[in-house]
Amino acid sequence: MTNQEPSGAGPSGTTRSPTAQKAIGAGLTLAASVGVFAYGGLWLDRTLGTRPWLLLLMVALGIGGGMLHLIYVVAPDMWPFAKPASDESNDPDE
Repeated sequence: MTNQEPSGAGPSGTTRSPTAQKAIGAGLTLAASVGVFAYGGLWLDRTLGTRPWLLLLMVALGIGGGMLHLIYVVAPDMWPFAKPASDESNDPDE
């Protein structure tokens, strides 16, 4: 018989909390968005000859978008643009 770990378990047999999994996913999304936007800015700079301005702009956009996604996933109560959908049903005006 094989010794299989339960799903969600780490190498030491401990399980990660859903909040930790969300934070890890959001952190990876932040890193990926910065990388993809940086590559896009570098490509645009090479194509248009605007080195380094579009690279800097795209990296800033990647960081900004990644941070907004991080806030939205990890701390939705701090989301600056709208209330989360679950809070709208508790509207006292209705």
